[in-house]
Amino acid sequence: MSDQAHWLLKSLRYVDALELQIVRYCALAAKYRVPRMATRVLNHLGNGWIYIPIAAALLEFERARAMRIIGAAGLGATLAHAIHAVLKRSVCRRRPFVRLPSLVPLTRSLDRYSFPSGHCMTMASVLVPVVFATPVVWPVAAVSICMLAGARLISSHHYVSDVIFGIMLGAIAALPFANWLIPPATAN
Repeated sequence: MSDQAHWLLKSLRYVDALELQIVRYCALAAKYRVPRMATRVLNHLGNGWIYIPIAAALLEFERARAMRIIGAAGLGATLAHAIHAVLKRSVCRRRPFVRLPSLVPLTRSLDRYSFPSGHCMTMASVLVPVVFATPVVWPVAAVSICMLAGARLISSHHYVSDVIFGIMLGAIAALPFANWLIPPATAN
């Protein structure tokens, strides 16, 4: 093994160990009732339930462009999930609660591997077209995705790099569809 490869492998092991400690620290929040319940609710909503009120809000407040926004979100999520499936099977990164048995998952995991976070990826692929169409909602979108990412860490399902990469994948997959399908808002 070359010196560069050895250095890279050593660096990756260090980052991996650091991320596991970050998850361990985040999981401590689950000792308390309110964060534990909030984490369970956020994870449940992230399983798909949150997209119903998002679609309803779009149909109510963005009537003329709602179907284009929903279409861009759906196409972005579809592309992201296709890439996600390949990455999960290729990387095979074990979830934190599997690697460190002292971590107790708060919810059932949807699959075996952690990289990338499908919950964060899907949320990003939906929120990017929403923010693209209605930029004023970006603070709500940013807080929402950060809360979901935190819930994924607290529940010991993901590492920091899983949620970051999931968000990036979802955003990158959805942005071209948002740009293509969503006309700019008309001035009143």
